[in-house]
Amino acid sequence: MTIAVCDDEAIFRDKVSALLQEYREVNATNYQVLYFADGKELLNYKESINLVFLDIEMPGMNGLETAWRIRKKNKDTIVVFLTSHPQMMQKAFEVRAFRYLLKPVKQEELFKCLKAVFDELGAETVMLSKDNVDKIVRINKILYIEAGTKNTIVRTEEGIYASKNNMVDWEEKLTDGSFFRCHKTYFVNLAYVDEIQKDYATLYNKERVAVSRRNRKEFEQRMISYIKRNAR
Repeated sequence: MTIAVCDDEAIFRDKVSALLQEYREVNATNYQVLYFADGKELLNYKESINLVFLDIEMPGMNGLETAWRIRKKNKDTIVVFLTSHPQMMQKAFEVRAFRYLLKPVKQEELFKCLKAVFDELGAETVMLSKDNVDKIVRINKILYIEAGTKNTIVRTEEGIYASKNNMVDWEEKLTDGSFFRCHKTYFVNLAYVDEIQKDYATLYNKERVAVSRRNRKEFEQRMISYIKRNAR
């Protein structure tokens, strides 16, 4: 596993470096750590990176622009933003950041974040099919699940698949709180929700899923709880 720390201030790079070293020793984990002073330097690195701790406020190319470009290169790279300003949280989620950490970074928060990252990388999978070809897909890469006539339709980052699971099967499977049944015909992954309207929700890819009147209030509450739980 390769972790990158990108921050224009050496004092913050050194702080995160010390915490990463401490976590590695305490948890007997193994990973390589790389350090970059700006977004351009990071983007010029040619090898695969699993996790990036990325400062938002950097001169030249800021962290948000850098994150967009990282997404184009490798959509599986996990991005954790570092910032001194809590109000940047919403912008962090616009580029689907995994979390954000406030500076100066605290040991407890970084350790929680790393545990969540390792859980993410070991996420549960499900077998889906497309054009009569089966494929194993990580559940956390599903945007939404829609009820069909004979099966369910599953929209992922890579395309649309079919599943033999019905909506009850999915309800029994999706128990970690990251999905919500916003309508009798839809489960939606909260990580991909951009905005909730009166009768629909808009996802980050601009697709819409239906939201029933009876579920909207709980949907909004679950979304707020999800953001608070993951944006630390």
